[in-house]
Amino acid sequence: MPEMIHKLAKTSGINIEEHNFHSCKEYFIQNLKSAFNFMDKLYFDLYVLDSLKERNKKYKLDFLEFISYDLKYAYCWAKKLKVSQENMPLFLQNCKHFESDANKFVQLMSKDISLFVEKDSVETCKFWGKTYELITVITPKCFDDFVEKYFIKQKPKIVGIDCEAHPYTSCITVLQLATPNWICLIDVQILFDKISQNIWKKFFQQLFHPSITRIGFSFQSDYIFMCKKFHFLSYLISEKERKVLCLQTLTNSILQDGCDISSIFGCKISADIGLSKLSKAVLNINLDKSLQKSDWTKRPLTQLQKIYAVSDALVVVLIKKEMEKRLQKTFGHSTAQKMINKGFITYKKFMKKPN
Repeated sequence: MPEMIHKLAKTSGINIEEHNFHSCKEYFIQNLKSAFNFMDKLYFDLYVLDSLKERNKKYKLDFLEFISYDLKYAYCWAKKLKVSQENMPLFLQNCKHFESDANKFVQLMSKDISLFVEKDSVETCKFWGKTYELITVITPKCFDDFVEKYFIKQKPKIVGIDCEAHPYTSCITVLQLATPNWICLIDVQILFDKISQNIWKKFFQQLFHPSITRIGFSFQSDYIFMCKKFHFLSYLISEKERKVLCLQTLTNSILQDGCDISSIFGCKISADIGLSKLSKAVLNINLDKSLQKSDWTKRPLTQLQKIYAVSDALVVVLIKKEMEKRLQKTFGHSTAQKMINKGFITYKKFMKKPN
């Protein structure tokens, strides 16, 4: 309900937070819970910093209450947020023995955490409770190393794909990839002119190799984003063996078959469902879409943009796995595979017919 209220208010151009409605607090806490369940602790801390930077004292105290299960963590945040002793919540009144930890936390948050994506990196991060390698690629050297290690040597069988694009040209700016073990963000905007067309071609031949099952959502849009930037791609990805499993197409196909969908989705859904609603129906995951319309052409990207972007590539891998398991349980392996096959698509060229 709080999310619905905020969506309606936003559509109507109403800033309901100015009126201090109860739904504002509930919506704020709801987003915190989603972020906490989704993000690695480091990125959750960044999310909190960003969420509270323009909030009043009330929101800061609400946040402290949300993390009150961990008194040391809550006290550290109270010090970071500069909550005075007179405003300190009762459950933190007797926590001065955490003062040393709080000082270290404040120092760490002030100096060692970068808010921006400014260099290549390989991290170990948790997403929805599972650990993955998170690779950030913004230099040609890192790009070459990534392709060699994670594609040529590891030969992944499943890859989730998602793109962010320029709002006016529809050209890809960021490419996100995910497997059951690693996640990667490739900054296409920075790398495009630094990498030869021949190397780009070899990369996409690896990414669209017939041995890989590629997974996406509403993937005709991603096809267009990529082909607008890489003109050679339209021929490569039109081949049937370069197909992509589009979860939106698969979902629509299941709905059109008229079968009982309760065992697959657990709730009533409609055709052309969005990724966030599909994530909720299949995985009970509240997918954060708050940065969907952020500026993906501005550099450097923020760390939160990075986490948002790669989550879309990862979640389609998780959804596909769970949907496949449920389809097999309900209809058997053979029928389930036939149903899944209906979700595969290839690039369709949209060309005007000559007059």
